[in-house]
Amino acid sequence: MHNNALVLERYSEYLNQKIQGDVLSTCASSAPGDLHLNFESGFYLRIVFYKNHTFFQEPESHFFPKKNNIPQLKQVVGHRVKQVKAFQFDRAILIEFENDLHANVLCFGRRSGIIITSNNGSVVETFKQPEFEHFTIDATSFNHTDDPKELQTLNPFIHRDLMPVFEQFNYYTSKSKDTALEQIQAYIKEASLYINRGKKYELSILKSDNCVESYTNIGSAFHDFARLYMAEDRYTSLYEQLEREYTKELKKFQKRIEATERHIHRITHDRNHKYMADLIMANLHNVQQDINHVDVQDFYTGKTVRIPLKPKLSGQKNAERYYQKSKNAHLEVQHKESELKNLKAGLNSVEQKLNVLKSKPDYKDLVKLTKQKEVKQKKEKQENLPYKVFHRDDFSIWVGKSAKHNDELLRRMHKHDIWLHARDVAGSHVLIKNPNNAVVPVPVIEYAASLAAKFSKSKNESLAAVIYTKPAHIRKFKGALPGQVRVDREEVVLVEPAR
Repeated sequence: MHNNALVLERYSEYLNQKIQGDVLSTCASSAPGDLHLNFESGFYLRIVFYKNHTFFQEPESHFFPKKNNIPQLKQVVGHRVKQVKAFQFDRAILIEFENDLHANVLCFGRRSGIIITSNNGSVVETFKQPEFEHFTIDATSFNHTDDPKELQTLNPFIHRDLMPVFEQFNYYTSKSKDTALEQIQAYIKEASLYINRGKKYELSILKSDNCVESYTNIGSAFHDFARLYMAEDRYTSLYEQLEREYTKELKKFQKRIEATERHIHRITHDRNHKYMADLIMANLHNVQQDINHVDVQDFYTGKTVRIPLKPKLSGQKNAERYYQKSKNAHLEVQHKESELKNLKAGLNSVEQKLNVLKSKPDYKDLVKLTKQKEVKQKKEKQENLPYKVFHRDDFSIWVGKSAKHNDELLRRMHKHDIWLHARDVAGSHVLIKNPNNAVVPVPVIEYAASLAAKFSKSKNESLAAVIYTKPAHIRKFKGALPGQVRVDREEVVLVEPAR
């Protein structure tokens, strides 16, 4: 109800008392939907466009953002407020300045924002609004009716909380509906305001059983309501996001655990590969090349068993293949059991996080959970990169993960980077990233060289030779294998491989 036209009319009168004749000294934004207005008198107004709502707050002056802000509404900063008024029966407030510019504060849901116009409607500046040349708000009139069901249809700005007020003032049966409407408007301007707690916080002129606070001052009511509504909404949004992500992760772990357990069961309980090999050897006379299976009789049950074969292999070779699989089966079981243990640990971790959520932690704890997830995602993202990242003295050092990735590293070189590689042995390409062409200190080069030695065939040497040069002296040549390059000019440094 805080963006209802009749309530905004009351707020505009309140705001007029606060800033009429005052000078707007500073105006800045600290976020895309956050606008901070500081006046010479010390009055500080914060207008927040948040999720299809427009909120008005009056923070203490020391909360004004001093860093990371962008100046806004420059055309009216330094000018005196002539008056503040509401657009009749519309969700907007007009702030007139003495330099004949108007700040149109639009509370239009997703189309909310501020437009600075001249007297003729020419647009000179906007905040959270697209750039266009001309803007006016058409005058809106009240559409009277005798039918309560039609009132909101004909007048969409009438909030449901106001419906009982129309009943209270006998609006529908009144002979002079204009008079009744004036009485209703006068009542709304004086009525107490309540913050009620339903599914969400609500500002209303009706007091509910879950009333949090009551107000006669609309400025205080707007300020507290904005604080409570946005804090709860941010908490709920973050809570639901984490709950969705953890539930999805939980199901993923459960699915993988079930699949791994089925795989282990199949390896350990299905007819083993050694038995398959024995059946093939006992029926070699039936096994011919170029067939993809053979039907043989089970030694114990007498039933026919179909054994898959590799068509290009002889019966003897197929049997050897199954014997080899039998030898490797226990290793596969060990691997899968280790994998299962890790999956169950991951599942347990997610279950613990869900239990933390169920305990309804405060907002700071939710943010901590989010940061933990971001760190994990950042680590996973780095693991998916074609290179490992190290740091030394504000320099990033990239180390290729494989021959193929070394080629990818070459494609990401900047002309001022330094390229390194262990001399005369296979190893990773290393880059000291230097897009700003800074002087690279010797200790940084030596550290990068020790990484190049570590990720090469020289890793076990006490001292390893590493070459380094600029990207301009490196080139791929025709027929080069992945990671192979030709170096036309180089320098050498002897280092101990990093441990």
